[in-house]
Amino acid sequence: MLFDLVTGWTLFAGILVTTGAVVVRWAILPRCPDQGGGDGDRAAVRLARLGAAGAQLLVAGLGLFLLRQFVEFRDPFAPASEELALLLSTSWGTTWKAALGLAGLNLIGFLAAVRRLVPGWWIASAAGLTLGVFPALTGHAAAAENARWLSVGADALHVWAAGGWVGGLGILLALDHSVRRQGTGPGLATLVPLFSPVALTSVGVLAATGLLASYRHLNGLGDLWATEYGRWLSVKILLVLGVMSVGAVNWRRLTPRLGTASGDRSLRRAAGFELLVAQAVLLATSILVRTSPGGH
Repeated sequence: MLFDLVTGWTLFAGILVTTGAVVVRWAILPRCPDQGGGDGDRAAVRLARLGAAGAQLLVAGLGLFLLRQFVEFRDPFAPASEELALLLSTSWGTTWKAALGLAGLNLIGFLAAVRRLVPGWWIASAAGLTLGVFPALTGHAAAAENARWLSVGADALHVWAAGGWVGGLGILLALDHSVRRQGTGPGLATLVPLFSPVALTSVGVLAATGLLASYRHLNGLGDLWATEYGRWLSVKILLVLGVMSVGAVNWRRLTPRLGTASGDRSLRRAAGFELLVAQAVLLATSILVRTSPGGH
């Protein structure tokens, strides 16, 4: 259980951070009114560093993912090297190798962006968004008995939306910390109003794709408390609703106070709590993806 939690959290956190960095780069940073010239370049470099940190976390998560699969797959009476080669030759292994290659490109792209090389962000964005499909291809969606493409597509949208919301929020708080330390760049009063439409759209996509996944993986409403998968899904739903509630309070009550010292402090505390609860969602998801859905 503990190894599953560590593996799942590392993998999902890496995907969310890298996706969040891409979303902030293309959907928020260009819209900042004070990001012309050097300030814009410095903000993009800070953002690329955060993306590179997420990419490294993702590579570590893929390594743990392989280790877990190898331990479960291995025949103790066969040579480890042969068993590893056999595992990597399976369809699961092919998918994992593709993901590792994309994670490497993702990291290279972010590191290039740190050095202000033009193709860096394009490479990081393409590789990072493609990696959002990996959980679907190695999880319950890939085992769907019919309309597999629908399950895989919905799961990918779910991951991208989570990256846009939770990953984007974490990136904004990290950027704000950097701005306060270095004294230059866009602050919360600039970033949060630009982020709010992205977050609201992401929440809508999360809700829609989550409902679709629940419909496809559960035999009925009773499975929410009658099966182990349903009970963990219920825990995840309650946690997500908690994160949404905190986010709604931040948006309605605290955003109008931005630009004042007390307003900025209050939003930082509330957003930090929102991220903390989101970590519990990641841990619940780590267990959920390892639990067989009812009827499968």
